[in-house]
Amino acid sequence: MAQAWKIAPGEGAEDWEVSRRQGCICLGWMQITDFARFKSEKEVLRALKKAYPHDKEGNRAGAAKSIWLFGHRIQPSHLVIANKGRSSVVGIGVVTSGYLPPKSPENPVRNDEHIWRRHARLVDWRIKQPIDFDHYLFSPPTVHSLSPEALREIRQAYAKKYPKMKETLDVCLTVHRLATMPRIQPPTDSQPKTVMRRSRLRSKFSKKNRPRGRAFV
Repeated sequence: MAQAWKIAPGEGAEDWEVSRRQGCICLGWMQITDFARFKSEKEVLRALKKAYPHDKEGNRAGAAKSIWLFGHRIQPSHLVIANKGRSSVVGIGVVTSGYLPPKSPENPVRNDEHIWRRHARLVDWRIKQPIDFDHYLFSPPTVHSLSPEALREIRQAYAKKYPKMKETLDVCLTVHRLATMPRIQPPTDSQPKTVMRRSRLRSKFSKKNRPRGRAFV
């Protein structure tokens, strides 16, 4: 399964329409700060406590973790599951950029008056239809990773409600797998001689010259 992140597009998905239209997902907190300058999650928490000394909802460890993940851990080709509350999905997309601070010229919402959350990641929204679950699927933090089981449940629910979505979800997963698949390196002189000999044998016994009745793996 792909690496997937649940990211809330604002409280109650209030920023979903802007996110969908602008092709991004955004985070609030410390509007004039560049998240990239933080070197650790603890440093983020210290900055939050300084910026919001009387707002315990805004300066807790959960907020610091969300900021750290958004600015440093999420990568292009990862999946984003945009949620509404703890039991609804409003969209699914693939991350296509690194972290974009509020004043970045590449940030599509830097001057958008319809949204105040300006820390952004570009996202190719592949699925824009909502789906609801009859139980909690997400945890409260704005950003958190999703387990393969949760991602599989979301995929199955979409395939059941929107049968045509199955192929789109498969494409999303394939994009991630191809982007993260390690490249196979050709044999080098530094490899063990047995590996080199095996490589030469495979070349010697080509399809044309391969002895009948013997399989080569």
